[in-house]
Formats: sequence, structure tokens, C-alpha cells
Amino acid sequence: MLRFLRPPLFLVVIGIAALASSPYTSAAPSSTFTVVQNADALNLDPWNTSDNPGLGIVRAFYDRLFEFSPTMKVQETGLVASWSVSSDGLTYTFKLRPGIKFQDGTPFNAQAVKANIDFVLNPDNHQQKYGFYHNATHLQGATVIDTNTVALKLSAPSALLIFNLAHPSAGMISPAALAKYGAAAIGSHPVGTGPYIFDSWVRGNRIVGRRNPGYWRSNSAGPDEIIFRDVPDATQALAMLKTGEAQFVYPIDPVDVKALAGQSGIQVVNRPSILTTTLSMNELHAPFNKRNVRLAMNYAVNKQALISTLYLGYAHEMHSLAGSQLAGYVPVGTYPFDLTKARQLLAESGYPNGFTATLWGLNDTFTQKEMVFLQQQLSQVGVKVVITPMEAGVLDSSSLQGPDANKGQLILNGFSPSNGAIQWILQALVTRASWPPVFYNLGFYNNPQVNMLLDQAGRSTSTTQRNANYKQVQEILFRDAPFVWLAEPTNLWGMSTKIANAYVLPDQTVQVQDAQMH
Repeated sequence: MLRFLRPPLFLVVIGIAALASSPYTSAAPSSTFTVVQNADALNLDPWNTSDNPGLGIVRAFYDRLFEFSPTMKVQETGLVASWSVSSDGLTYTFKLRPGIKFQDGTPFNAQAVKANIDFVLNPDNHQQKYGFYHNATHLQGATVIDTNTVALKLSAPSALLIFNLAHPSAGMISPAALAKYGAAAIGSHPVGTGPYIFDSWVRGNRIVGRRNPGYWRSNSAGPDEIIFRDVPDATQALAMLKTGEAQFVYPIDPVDVKALAGQSGIQVVNRPSILTTTLSMNELHAPFNKRNVRLAMNYAVNKQALISTLYLGYAHEMHSLAGSQLAGYVPVGTYPFDLTKARQLLAESGYPNGFTATLWGLNDTFTQKEMVFLQQQLSQVGVKVVITPMEAGVLDSSSLQGPDANKGQLILNGFSPSNGAIQWILQALVTRASWPPVFYNLGFYNNPQVNMLLDQAGRSTSTTQRNANYKQVQEILFRDAPFVWLAEPTNLWGMSTKIANAYVLPDQTVQVQDAQMH
């Protein structure tokens, strides 16, 4: 999802008292696995979070109907044993694995799935993922067939449903916990069927889970305790890895890779991602309502310099808004570094001396370096950039204001479709229906042809037809330039050589809940 999302720092401890009556009890931990990210979770209600750090963390407490492989292919290793879809594409029937229980002893069954679907589809619950399921997949509801069989009903065929059910937001919550805590508090009291039982949360510091001894899968080599640490300072995170205080750190700043080279007991992993980083330009306000201004912004930024100096080569130049690892990706072009052309386009648009604009971004180490780089680049064509770093909670709320209240001009962010589908990155970032506060079209871009093509693709059952639509959309976006394209980073993380089966998925969410220690 959006890379910039990170919550503000609060020191509030949330404990495990709610699970005191659980039939599963944990002994004192004999092994601890500490995972460091540069942000905390926004909350631990999977249906109500969209930040990458949080989406990785909720996997420790919740299982989903489907799962992702390490390359984000949907696989049938989740809570669904088998499934089928009706000929009209409107009914999906799922046979569930029998005998599974939630961490509070509540049975996992078809009624539990229905309770979760009812929860996210009830607009009164104000769940962030309401649109992700109701709007994006046309999901209307669930029907219990028998104890272990449930049917999901759609109003139109969906290209996204199975992808979205493998997404970490589709974690199945105990119906008893939903009834006890409700939408307002379930985010602080996670109860799922996952490998770890929630223990405590010191906001802005750590989230702790204890191994679930009643887990339906076996992981005899798994740690007894998992700790997710929020460490936005890259230097501190690196030190924790070196001293053994942490066994897994993501992300690693490219500048720190050499510092870890040859370090005994530590490995640095570099893998492709599906993240693309961009500069959103608010088209509701001058001068970004002019296409030539947006094109000039692209020509004014030296992407190769960005990749070589900040990313130190651990990134690729973008050839589409969508990441190159996604099915349906088409390389439609690049914007070469050309200051003469940028100045010409600005002059033709009525800005021969440039203009002043405010740039919003996160306050973490790497993002602030990137904002300074952009400020320096754009100053060469007279665009004066005022940098405004923000805590993630502030940036989140400010960026997702509706069109009447939104004060954003330039916003530095990145997007990775955490369901692994190109439909989602395009639909969420460039359709009229995705204007904030609904989704993430932060520049308020609106092209009726793009809207039509993506609506058709989302309802089509033909891969060939969908890919043809995606190709057209990517070509139109290249011409309209609603974003300044920056880079397609790779995933860099550091980990102890004593840890296995822990990694970062291409969408930049951690997959560490099945880690083994040796």
C-alpha cells in the first residue's frame, strides 16, 4: 500500500488480559525473535489498516482464507481447503479446513467467515477496507451453507476477489472478540487463528506476541516470542542488528549495506519489489492542473542520479506507474533528464520563472534525504520547493482529506499493491472513484477513458482483455503524467544467519510469522 503511512508515537501499553481465559497458555519465552521496522502499526484490526508495517505485523496474529507465495502468487495453503466459482462469476464457494480454533477457543467455521465479511461490509463499522472489498471486488455478503462451507456473493464478476482474500487485511477475527470489543477497540485486541497470541503493545516502541501452542500448523523450530520494534532511525536499527538485539531489520538504508558486508552472523538480502515511488501533484490546484507543468517536473528530475546517489543502485528507473514484477505490466516509456525541455514547458505554461510549492513527506531518515534531493533538482528550473516532513499519522490524515479540504501540493510517497494485482495499483491511484478520502488518488487525477478501461478490466473474467486494458491505461498515464516518476526500489533487509523462513514480500510487507531459529 502507501509507503509513507506510519503512525505517530504514543506510549500506551495494551495488555493480554483479554486472553486470560484462553485455553491456550504460554510458558515464559525461551527464545525471542525481534523484528525491526521503521514504523509502528496503525492498528491491529486487519480490516482497518493499510500501512505496510502494520500489514506485515497482523500476519503474526491472523490467518487468511488464502496465502501468498514468496513471489506473491496466490496459493491454497490458508484456511480454505478447496473452492469453486459459479459460471457467471458471482458466487464463490469455499470449503474450510475443519477443526481450527481461534486463540480464545472460538471455533473457526463458516459462521466465523460470515461474521468477518458482515463486519467489514457494514458501513457503520467504518473499516478502511470496506471499499477494498465492497467496491473493488463487488462483494455483497456471505451465506453459510454448512459448518465448514461458506459462499461469497458478488454483484459483478471480480478480477480481484481471490487476490484480496490472500491480502493480510483479510485476516479472520474471532467472532467472540468482535462482539466483545467492537469496531472501536478490536484494533488493540487482536484475536485470530494465527501462530502468535497477542501479548502487549507499547505504541511507538514494540508489539509482542507469544507462540500459540494450539496453532493448527506445526512450527517446532519457531521462536516462543516475537517482538516487532518501531525504530525509524536507520543508525539505531543497524546497531541493533549488529549487536544481536534484533535478528531481522527492514528496510536497510542502501548506504548501510557496506557496513554489514562481512559481518559475522549477518546476511543482507536484496530482492525485487513491486513498489514504485512517485511525487503526486495535486491537479485541483494551479500549476499542476496543466499537463505541460507536470511533464516539466518529470524532465527536471534526474532519476539516474537519484538511483545512484540515494539508492546506491538498489533501484531501477520506472517505465510505467506499475511495478515491473506485476502481471500486466507494460514498459511504456521514460522521462529523460532534460532541463532545457523542462524550462521550455514551464515557459509555455506561463511559468518562465518557475513557482513555489510545498512538498509533504515522512520524517524518517531516507525520505528526508529524498525530499532534499528533489528540492535541489527542481530548483534548477526555478521551482522552489518548501519541505514539510510529517509524522505518519499527520501525513496520512492530511493527504487523505477530500477535495474541498485537501491542502496538498506535492506528496512524496510510494505504492505497492499488497494483493499482488496490477488492477489494484491502477484503480487505487488514478480513478475518479479513488479520490481521497476513499482511496489513494492523492493528485485528484481524472481521465474518463482511464476510469472506463479500469472498470471494464475489474469486471472482466478474461485475462487477455484485462491486460489489453491495462496496456492502454499505462500508455495514457505516461502521456498525462499525473506523477513524477522516481524509482522502483528493490527490497533490502538484514537478518541473522540463525533465522530461516523470514523474508520481505515484493509488496514490502514482512513475512516473518513462520520464522525458524537454529
